[in-house]
Amino acid sequence: MAEQDAFLAWGDVRKVTISDRSRYLLIRAGFGSKPVGIYCTEENFSNVCAIVRAHTAQEPPAPKVLPT
Repeated sequence: MAEQDAFLAWGDVRKVTISDRSRYLLIRAGFGSKPVGIYCTEENFSNVCAIVRAHTAQEPPAPKVLPT
């Protein structure tokens, strides 16, 4: 059963994990709160990430530098 009506206040967010490959965001609040997962389409993924980062001051991950 899906939990489609979960709620977390922006001020309670403690950690955001973003998976570019699967276009998925996992938003966690404090102890005792269930995390909220968001699956995105290719079209809305960058906008959703921008909104979450703006509300949580989540810095974009640093680009990975591959050894040459």
